[in-house]
Amino acid sequence: MSPFADEDRFDRSQSSSGNTLGMVGLVVSLVGAIFTFGLLCPLGALISMLGLGKAPRGLAIAGSVVGIAGSIFFLIMGLTMLRGLLDLGDASVSMERTGTTGGTLLEVHNQLIEHRDRTGDYPATADFPAVIGKPEDAWGQPILYRKLPRGFEVRSPGEDGIPGTEDDISIEKED
Repeated sequence: MSPFADEDRFDRSQSSSGNTLGMVGLVVSLVGAIFTFGLLCPLGALISMLGLGKAPRGLAIAGSVVGIAGSIFFLIMGLTMLRGLLDLGDASVSMERTGTTGGTLLEVHNQLIEHRDRTGDYPATADFPAVIGKPEDAWGQPILYRKLPRGFEVRSPGEDGIPGTEDDISIEKED
């Protein structure tokens, strides 16, 4: 009989019981990280942390690490998606303002044509405010008017408020 027989029996009995919580936590963390982009990782981390109280702790430690890392990934992705949705909201507001400004430009366009029909000509650039008033775009900027040799142009400086940039909105009428 071996002098280490009692130790062998002790080691076998301890290893056969294992750490079920550690193993389940690791599996849930791995499934969460691989298949759910981190959604199940907080649950896997919690189960693994509960398994840290029982030996052997290797699987519980691994499950905790994977679960926490996956949870952080999930949190970052969630915040990124939320920010993207908020940016889409800003884009829809900008599109709405662009549409409103286009409608304002069309109204001014029609008023200028009515003025031409009544008087025989479009107003001079300097006379625009007296004839039409001081219309504004959806960003609160004044609508700009320029008489052309054979027509006119009405323009909004757009969201940036600077005339002549790519976000300007304009209607040009040539007779």
